[in-house]
Amino acid sequence: MGVTAVILAGGAGRRMGGADKGLVPLAGRALISHVIDCIEPQVDELIISAHAHSDGSARRSGYLDFGYPVIFDGVDHSTEAHAGPLAGMAAGLTAARDTLVLFAACDMPALPRDLVSRLRAALDADGADIAVAVAEERVQPMVMLARRAEHVDRCLRAYLAAGGRRADAWYAELAVVRVDFGHATTAFANINTPDDLAAHERRLAGRAT
Repeated sequence: MGVTAVILAGGAGRRMGGADKGLVPLAGRALISHVIDCIEPQVDELIISAHAHSDGSARRSGYLDFGYPVIFDGVDHSTEAHAGPLAGMAAGLTAARDTLVLFAACDMPALPRDLVSRLRAALDADGADIAVAVAEERVQPMVMLARRAEHVDRCLRAYLAAGGRRADAWYAELAVVRVDFGHATTAFANINTPDDLAAHERRLAGRAT
């Protein structure tokens, strides 16, 4: 069974001043490019899920520059009432060609290089629908490997239609295995604010010296 990765780049970026976070520069390159570096060698296909905004064509073209398929999450992010990353997950389950789908946020630039292999081993061993990463006992709901099965997709779309927005509440209805990555909190760190961005820049600079 192959694995399709869907990088979720549909956030509103409010804590980043409304910037499209995936395109914010980190160490001279777009933030999403660091995520791609981590994930692309681990999967068979990679898709970027962006948002349908009033200036969607301009934003979408920025992601097309990376050379991977770009899909819209079908949500109008010009309003407050949007479905968040779950809309991107639903779009990704439809667009993916492979049986397994990895979801990861575009603002996590240091994901483990063995992420897919560990999630997949746990998924297969447990016979689960979803394997979700855990670091220092903290669940990472935006980093998961899901089976592209009819009941998984149906459950997600029903949850969205009912107004649900939390990933952990959605997959609570499915068979889930949690995969412990130990003390790898830095590997799962999100870049949510300018301060987060500056801190990660300093970490990268420290490794280079």
